[in-house]
Amino acid sequence: MSNIKVNGKVFELADYENEKEIESALDKLSEDIFGKGRIYINVKKLIGKENKGIPDGYLLDLSSKKPELYFIEVELDTHHVIKHIATQILNFSLAFDQDKNRVSEILIESIEKDEKIKQKCLEYASNSYYENLHNLVFKTVNESKFQAAIVINDSDAILEKILNDKFQFDTFIINLKKFESVDGEKVYQYETFDEETYDVVQTNKSEANTIIDKSKFDTIVVPARKEGFEETFIRENRWYKIKFSKKMQPLIKYIAAYQIRPISQITHIAEIESIKQWEDTNKYVVNFKSPAKKLEQPIKYLPNGKTKSLQCARFAEYSKLIKAETFDDLWYHEA
Repeated sequence: MSNIKVNGKVFELADYENEKEIESALDKLSEDIFGKGRIYINVKKLIGKENKGIPDGYLLDLSSKKPELYFIEVELDTHHVIKHIATQILNFSLAFDQDKNRVSEILIESIEKDEKIKQKCLEYASNSYYENLHNLVFKTVNESKFQAAIVINDSDAILEKILNDKFQFDTFIINLKKFESVDGEKVYQYETFDEETYDVVQTNKSEANTIIDKSKFDTIVVPARKEGFEETFIRENRWYKIKFSKKMQPLIKYIAAYQIRPISQITHIAEIESIKQWEDTNKYVVNFKSPAKKLEQPIKYLPNGKTKSLQCARFAEYSKLIKAETFDDLWYHEA
C-alpha cells in the first residue's frame, strides 16, 4: 500500500466512497489540475438526439490562441473498462456530433451563472477578437473536434490500450488519488492536464493574457536521470515512455535532454526521426535521426528564477532554445 508523509503525519492510499466524492475533489482542485488558462465547468445535462448521454462536465481551454473544448468523464477504477468507461466516451462523441447547439447552450447558461468564469471568458473574447461570449462559445464548440479527459482514481494499461487502439480522437487520462490519515484528514495526489504546456508561459499579467501559441512549438524537452541519459539518450539514440498528445506530435521536430540535479541543465539535443507508441500504453518512444549533439551553451535552471524546474516533458521553440542561457530565457515572458 502507498503512503504519503506530510509534516510528520502519515496518509494511506484510500478508496473513494463513490463517484460523487471524486467529483467533489476534482471541483476543489480543478485550477491546480487543469491550469489557470482553462475553465472547468461542472454541469451535468443531457445532450444528444439518437445517441444521448450526460457528461460529468466540460473543460473550456482558453490557454491557447485557438480555444478548445474537452468533455470530462469522472470514473472509479472499479467500473468496467469497456462496458462502462469506453462506451460512455464513445457515446458522448456521437452525441456531440449530433447536438453541438445543445452543448453550446449548456455552456453559455453555466457561464452566465458564474460571474468569475464569465469575466474570464469575456476578457479572453475581447483580447482574441470574438464579438461576445455567445460568439466565443459557439465558435469554440463548432470548430472543436471531440476530445475528452477521464479523471480516475487509478488507471491501468488496459484502459490506456483501448483509448490508443480504438479511438481516433484524443482522450487524456488524469489520475486523482486520495490519501487519508487515521484521524480522517485527506490529501490528494494528482496529475496535471496537458503537462507539456502546463508551465511553459509564465506571466504576471491577467489570466486572459496568459495565452500559448502551440503552433510555434517544435521541440520537446525531457528530464533525464544520469543512468537513463547515458544509456538511452546517448547510446541508444532514443527516449521512451514520453506522454504527449497525438495532435502535437507532427509539430515536434527536436528532442532535448534536461539532466536533473546535480547538473540541472539542458545539455543535448537531437533531431527526431520517428515517434511510435510505446508498447500497450498511452506513451511514446522518440527515435533520433542521428546521435544527440551537445549544446554549445547549456541552459541552466535557476532555483530562484521565474520558471519552475522540469518534472515532466515540456514543449519549447528551437529558435529560442539554441540562444537561451537559462530556463527563463527559454520559457518566461511578459504577456
